[in-house]
Amino acid sequence: MTDFGHMGAITPNVCIDVWGAGPFFIEAGGQRFRFGDSDRFGPYLANRHGDPLANPWPAERSPFWRAHRIWVRQGRRLEDGVNCIWDEPGML
Repeated sequence: MTDFGHMGAITPNVCIDVWGAGPFFIEAGGQRFRFGDSDRFGPYLANRHGDPLANPWPAERSPFWRAHRIWVRQGRRLEDGVNCIWDEPGML
């Protein structure tokens, strides 16, 4: 299982397939976003318990999308296991 955010287990009587890692925090455009993520379903905004919000996707023009895309391309680096680290392109 190499997909980010995917966990699974198979026993003789049960098959468990779970998608979603997090919650994580990413800062973009002066805002801090809490979200979960997976390769299969993508990111979703989350509440303080890590559950998806009623409207789990940022607006189309939200700075979240650019920051998330760069974070993924740069290897999903984390600080303290929850804070996303990403560098502006050209700043590496």
